[in-house]
Amino acid sequence: MNRTLALLPLLVVLLAASPPIPPPTDGGCTCPVARLTNGWCHACEVGYIASLPIKSEILFEALDPHGHEADPTFMPCSECKAALAAEALCKRHRIGFVGHKAYFSKLTYALAKGEVREVSTITCERCKANALRHTVKPTTKPDAKTPAPDGWCDVCKIGMVGNVAFRKREDFDLASAEFRKLIPAVKTAERCGRCAYRQLYDGTCRVCGISYRGGKRVREIQP
Repeated sequence: MNRTLALLPLLVVLLAASPPIPPPTDGGCTCPVARLTNGWCHACEVGYIASLPIKSEILFEALDPHGHEADPTFMPCSECKAALAAEALCKRHRIGFVGHKAYFSKLTYALAKGEVREVSTITCERCKANALRHTVKPTTKPDAKTPAPDGWCDVCKIGMVGNVAFRKREDFDLASAEFRKLIPAVKTAERCGRCAYRQLYDGTCRVCGISYRGGKRVREIQP
């Protein structure tokens, strides 16, 4: 059965409980807040996932940044109910649960297990460098602390994925792996948001006629 059709009962409940967030009434820039909340700034037309800027609203919404309130009463899947109780992934439907919320993106499920940090307040220079390694160009200053190759600080025993901190290595490894998949898709979104979506989740962009599998471009549909 088509995955979307199988999930329809659950999707209806979750989406009804999570109405879209309206833009601010003053129309001002909300980027400082958006960076800390996986939010979208309507004034600047940019969203943030773990402080990484995303200029495609299609890609941003596809990542399901805030999750949805999950009520087990309306869940037809026993595996989803078990995953909700254990704050784990339902492997059948590829939905993750954290804090009584359902996440339809493995990345945002993984990020929900971490702790958002205001990068300017991080006192460890290695952790700060790790937090900025995907959003700030490397510096050539001789006294600058360089990020760890994998984003994990062995001194603090903390891993940073953007501005999200992890103390459990297994949670960090999952979030880091999913975040690395997002970075090339953000680049693709500069050309086409629908292609970026398909680059993450496989399939064909019907606008550009380009197909993706496993994050790779595999073919183009001939006109």
